[in-house]
Amino acid sequence: MLERIEEMYESVQDYFTVQEKEQPLILNVFSRYEMEQYNKKLDDKCIVISINTPGRETIPIHALTLHLEVVDTATDRGMTARDALAVALFVQQNVAKGKNHVIVHSDQGISRSAGVAAGILRAYGMDVGAIVKNGSYCINGRCYEYVCRAFRLPVSKKEIEYDVNRNHQIYINSI
Repeated sequence: MLERIEEMYESVQDYFTVQEKEQPLILNVFSRYEMEQYNKKLDDKCIVISINTPGRETIPIHALTLHLEVVDTATDRGMTARDALAVALFVQQNVAKGKNHVIVHSDQGISRSAGVAAGILRAYGMDVGAIVKNGSYCINGRCYEYVCRAFRLPVSKKEIEYDVNRNHQIYINSI
């Protein structure tokens, strides 16, 4: 399965690179509650990455949605390479089709969703500081790193750790 996903990624990667630059990306990070409230405002330009705790019921979302079950941990029980690759493909394929409003939500909208969103921002050349320097988030480093890797970004483990540690300090100082 993973090999098939890799082949799909390879076959369309150049097309995405051209399409991505033509329209600005809008990215929101929501908690589960905020997603439920915003659901009525979704339009045909929106896609949603819904990150649920395993075993928790998913919420109905009125937009094209990638549902993931990911434990909020930095260990191997957390986000997998397959999850991250699914995120990268989902975002790239849909942004290429003009769906430039990406919403990432998780239970609290603080850790997993922020980590995924930071990786997406970095992939699209946008300001990662919107997440990393924001004390409202305590990004999940594993989600951030795996999404960056899935987008094949030339980012080192040291850069990821720096961003995560800086974000965690800002988060701790804000509470």
